[in-house]
Amino acid sequence: MKTRRGISLIEMMSVITVATVMMAVATGLLATLFRVDGLARDGLHRQESVGRLAEQFRRDVHRAARCDNATDDANQICDFRPADDATDDAVVSYRRDGNQVVRTERTGGSVRRTEAFSLSAETAVAVLIDRTSNPPMVSLTLTRAPGGPKKEPLAPSPRIDAVLGKDIRPGSGTPIETEEEP
Repeated sequence: MKTRRGISLIEMMSVITVATVMMAVATGLLATLFRVDGLARDGLHRQESVGRLAEQFRRDVHRAARCDNATDDANQICDFRPADDATDDAVVSYRRDGNQVVRTERTGGSVRRTEAFSLSAETAVAVLIDRTSNPPMVSLTLTRAPGGPKKEPLAPSPRIDAVLGKDIRPGSGTPIETEEEP
C-alpha cells in the first residue's frame, strides 16, 4: 500500500478559506475598536477642554469689573473689563470660532495671550448676565444646538456660573459665614 505524503488541493483551499474568513472578522473588529477609541479620546479631550474653560471663565468673571455681550458679531460671546488693571483698555474677550471657544487677552490693542477650548460642532454657547442680583451673576451655558447631528449620547448641558467681581466659592479665600450651634 502506498502512503500519502503532503496535502490535497481541497484541504489547502479549505484552510485558506477559513483563514481568510478569520482575518476578515478580525480586521472588522480592529477597525471598530480604532473608531471607538478615537471617539472616546475626542470625548475626553472635549470634557477636559470644558473643564479648563469653566475654570478660566470663572477666574475672568471674578477679576472683571464689567461684562459686555452686546455686539453685532454673531461669533462674539462676551468681553470682560478687569477691575485690577489700571488701564481702561485691558479686555478679555470670548468668541466662537468653528468648533472652539477662543479666549483672547488684549491690552491697548495688542494681544497678550490667546487660548482655545475645543467643543463639539453641535454645541451652542450662550452667556446670560443677571444684573438684578447683587452682585451680578454671569452664566455661560453650553447646549446641543437644535437640529444638530446626534453623534454622541445626550448629556446634561454644562452651566458655568460666576459672580462678577468676586469669588465666593469655598476655599477661595473669602470667609463663609456659618451659624454656631448653642
